[in-house]
Amino acid sequence: MSTSSGTGGPERPAAGPDGHRGGRRRPSGQVLQVVGLVLLLVVGGFFGVRAVTDDTVTASTTSASDAGASPSDAGTPQAPPTGDVVGDEPGEPLAAAEPGDVLEAGPPIERASSDNGDGGDGGVGDALEELARSAEQAAGPAGSGPRARERTCLPAPSTTVRIATYNILGAGSRSGGGYDLARVRADIASWDVDVAILQEVYRLGGDAARSDQPADLAADLGMDWAFGYNARKGARTQYGTAVLSRFPIVEQANARLPNWNGLEQRGLLRATLDVGGTRLDVFDTHLQHTPQAAPLRTQQARSIAGMIGARRAATGNPAVLGGDFNSSPTGDVAGVLNGVLRDTWFDVGAGQGATHPAGRATTRIDRLYQSADVVPLAAAVRPSAASDHDAVTAVYEVPGTGRVCE
Repeated sequence: MSTSSGTGGPERPAAGPDGHRGGRRRPSGQVLQVVGLVLLLVVGGFFGVRAVTDDTVTASTTSASDAGASPSDAGTPQAPPTGDVVGDEPGEPLAAAEPGDVLEAGPPIERASSDNGDGGDGGVGDALEELARSAEQAAGPAGSGPRARERTCLPAPSTTVRIATYNILGAGSRSGGGYDLARVRADIASWDVDVAILQEVYRLGGDAARSDQPADLAADLGMDWAFGYNARKGARTQYGTAVLSRFPIVEQANARLPNWNGLEQRGLLRATLDVGGTRLDVFDTHLQHTPQAAPLRTQQARSIAGMIGARRAATGNPAVLGGDFNSSPTGDVAGVLNGVLRDTWFDVGAGQGATHPAGRATTRIDRLYQSADVVPLAAAVRPSAASDHDAVTAVYEVPGTGRVCE
């Protein structure tokens, strides 16, 4: 018998490297878990488990009486409730299959084509599939996807313009009854024209009736006006041509025509109108009237044709020319002008169209011409009681400028 030392009690073994002292060691927790699992597997293999339905696995167990044990014996696995999956609950052991047993898989789950795996109709997958189908239908056949809306562009609309050319005889009277601007105004108003091209017009004369004829007529008729000063009549009176317009006059110019010494100066007035956005050049002239001046009139016509042609080339503006040409519509003057413009009466007039002398007219010396891009619709001779000339009126379609897109 050994004898203790120190305290007199029994001597304790020294602690080992793992912190345990000598003597009998307890099994670790991991070892116990492994042992328990092995026992469960053995017991499960003894009793056996078989899958018997599509959706559940039912454990085949031997009754306690057959095994010689009580139903309350610990360690006997119990079958899970119908519909549960073996081993799904915490702490419930997985049952092992007995050798030779076959786990039968249930029939595959069938889903509607619109299900998309979301577990039923009307889910998120169905909505996504419907959106995709709608987008596919909107896109149309492959490669024809939706196109951006194309803009429709058409030429700008034309404007109807009524124009008169009228030699007013200085607001005089062919019967010698004196000057009466009111009669001239009444004539122009009765024709309901948008533009009046006038010859033998006076400004700033000593006679009150002639004081400022273009300005007074324009004020009474509600029109713009332009005046071309060509000659002087007396000390204070200007004499020439004028254009009255319901459309705004945006530019004006007057050019002198070739002349012979001793003859009254003549000119070419241009008034540029704003007709619905289109610049329309309206020209006004009054050629020499004496019989011996026929060559001069032809020379003046060439000058007019040259200026109108140059203006057209520079701007492209449509043009109308009116005036008293003191010549036949088939003579040399007309031949020159027909090279750049068209005689309106030849296009749309009816009958002779004679304008002079008023009341018993035999010659068509008062005429209207238009450029090729202006469409004449109608023309007529208008009798006048105020002048020794009848007037000529015409209706035109003036082309629009540019294109209109929508």
